[in-house]
Amino acid sequence: MKKIVKRLFRPFARPFLRRIDARIKTSMEDAEALKAYIPVLLNAISTQNAAARESRRVEDRLEQRIAQLETRLGGLTQDAATEVAPERMSTS
Repeated sequence: MKKIVKRLFRPFARPFLRRIDARIKTSMEDAEALKAYIPVLLNAISTQNAAARESRRVEDRLEQRIAQLETRLGGLTQDAATEVAPERMSTS
């Protein structure tokens, strides 16, 4: 029975299986080609991450510097206000 079914379906199945095999072969070749790009992609991602970390460090340093300058400016403003206040009182 199995042999009879195989003989009946062989003319239909062979072209179908050939097309499927060709598609699988093409897909496998594409996968192999993409496999070559994986190290390149990983290297690019690693480089971008390193650049992002460095940018974050620079940003943190700039934030600290701005905070220091704001503190100094606040102190200078208070000093100037205390110097101006007695002068205003004496002229009034």
